[in-house]
Amino acid sequence: MNALNILHFTIYHNNKLYTIIATPYLLPAKDGMPISFETVVDGKSIGYLNRKNDKWENENLSDDDLLERIGSFIYSQYQQPKTGTA
Repeated sequence: MNALNILHFTIYHNNKLYTIIATPYLLPAKDGMPISFETVVDGKSIGYLNRKNDKWENENLSDDDLLERIGSFIYSQYQQPKTGTA
């Protein structure tokens, strides 16, 4: 995945479907993955979603389980195996 691709995805959590848009910032990065994303949940900006010490943080999202699910999805997109020719 390109490090600057905007992610559009949905997550079903606690009987609700959430629509998420996560826009990566190129720097800072760790292991080829941005660690900061401007994030919108259901059309409302929640500010920056940051990965620190292998944990996702955000000041505006009170549901820690939802925060972790959003972060896990983002992380999974950068961990997919690379394909192509050598």
